[in-house]
Amino acid sequence: MWARGRVAIEECPKSYISARSLEWIDRYALWRRLGMLYSEPISVKDLEAFTALEQELATERGDG
Repeated sequence: MWARGRVAIEECPKSYISARSLEWIDRYALWRRLGMLYSEPISVKDLEAFTALEQELATERGDG
């Protein structure tokens, strides 16, 4: 059993992370760190992923 916050599963969560998900997490971290200096093109799908990650981070920190 693995649990964190409002999520609980009975299997290792790493098996649920796809290569694309990991790429979004990496790009999101870079985007947050560099801010306006981030020069990679951002697609609508990337922005949706970044928004979801931003919301989860706010929830995790107790801000949302």
